[in-house]
Amino acid sequence: MSHWIDCRAPVFFDTDCFACFLWTSSLLTLHKLIPGRLFLPEEVISELEQRKRTSRKVQFALSDLKKFIETGRAKVIEIPVTSPKREEYLRLVRGTFNGVCLGSGESAAMVHARFDHGIVASNNHRDVSAYCDRYEIPIIDTSAIMIAAVDRRVLSLDEACSLWSRMLREGRWLPTDNFMEVWKGFAPSGIEVAASDECPLGRDENDRRQ
Repeated sequence: MSHWIDCRAPVFFDTDCFACFLWTSSLLTLHKLIPGRLFLPEEVISELEQRKRTSRKVQFALSDLKKFIETGRAKVIEIPVTSPKREEYLRLVRGTFNGVCLGSGESAAMVHARFDHGIVASNNHRDVSAYCDRYEIPIIDTSAIMIAAVDRRVLSLDEACSLWSRMLREGRWLPTDNFMEVWKGFAPSGIEVAASDECPLGRDENDRRQ
């Protein structure tokens, strides 16, 4: 077993999970935790930019995001128009995978993770679990990220509790109102995935594409 942080797999964020850190001005927490491994689908950027810009706070956050990308702390990734990724992405957003039309951001994150041997970062387990289970794609969420940040001393426990509260005030959905409840339930097996150094699934690429 290898901790998801210690393997070198790229982490593809969907909009909701990334927004937890963007709207709370805590993007550096992600950078310190997974430097060089943070990937944002173009579709996620589009969804974030659709938020009303009348608020100075939103404008400031989007400016932070632009700098975060320009300095190489996050990499924006696109789906080529003529590629197996595009076909799979359309299968998800059109609902032909399991009869449910999924959001563009989470669909893109899952497709990239499948074809690029990565990890999906999403709080919406209800929507992503069926696809990720089918292709054995690891899923992490804000809880797992915050636990890892404290465990690796990127954040103190007090800082994590404060950040969690700020996420809630920003309207983010989280499983509990108090990060201490999440931390007390922490167990290493809960944030581990079967992984090799190169690929979190340790599977042949041809198997993954079936």
